[in-house]
Amino acid sequence: TLYPGMRLTYNALRFKRMAVDPRLRLRYDLSDSLAIKGGLGSFSQIPDIFEFSSSWGNPRIGLERAIHTSAGAEKRFDTIDLSVEVTGFYKYIYDLARPSRELLLDETGTFAPERFASTGDGHIFGAEFLLRKDLSKRLFGWVSYTLSKSIDRPTPQDPFRPFVADQPHILTAIAVYKLPYDWQIGGRFRLVSGNPTTPITDGIYDAKDDEFFPVQGPENSDRLPVFHQLDLRVDKKWVFKYLLVNLYLDVQNVYNARNIESWNYSYDYRQRTGLAGLPIIPSLGARLEF
Repeated sequence: TLYPGMRLTYNALRFKRMAVDPRLRLRYDLSDSLAIKGGLGSFSQIPDIFEFSSSWGNPRIGLERAIHTSAGAEKRFDTIDLSVEVTGFYKYIYDLARPSRELLLDETGTFAPERFASTGDGHIFGAEFLLRKDLSKRLFGWVSYTLSKSIDRPTPQDPFRPFVADQPHILTAIAVYKLPYDWQIGGRFRLVSGNPTTPITDGIYDAKDDEFFPVQGPENSDRLPVFHQLDLRVDKKWVFKYLLVNLYLDVQNVYNARNIESWNYSYDYRQRTGLAGLPIIPSLGARLEF
């Protein structure tokens, strides 16, 4: 089975660009329980607003683009409501907006800084393993693990470096169990590699101004600690003739993990402490459906 598609996007506000992105998905059933599938598509997005702003950026830069490809296999075990999927993927990203020091002639005939140019490119590749338990009488859930590598460079003359959102390992587990009397309990656990970060290796003292200046290491050569978090949710449902009431208790970061999101350096850049994200957050709510 082939699933061809086309996405047409016109960005009317400030960034007046049009994108035409063709896409194709396919699936071939080798048997009732085994199938192979794949996809190929073009994707586009506008740069950040400050990158194409006439005040801070370059209004001439174009869309950021990517080519996505994937291929995999799916095996179903219907007797136990279980399925296994393995998928490999590769993405080529190009025309990324990156800082530029070039000087260009503007509309008035004078030289002005280019600030940003569509010179960046990169590669994202890896594989995902998915084990899914389909909804039966009581239990639903899945476990996925992704192994990937993301690299990019500001210009073709620069060496590749880890992408700012490169996460080599991503493990996610979700489970939902239906209890009697319309009660339900569910949970989600995530274990993810920390994002790349550019370290500050030392500080230089400026006696004239009586302050320290940071000495940065190679860009994105360090990494934040591993992120891990457990979320739990309990639901109770009441069904009336014309109304459905869902009362829930949601607890994020159940064991109050201290996940570091950035580093805070001392005045001389010789020591650092981690700035943690959100602590444990319980919330109680209700949803009405008529």
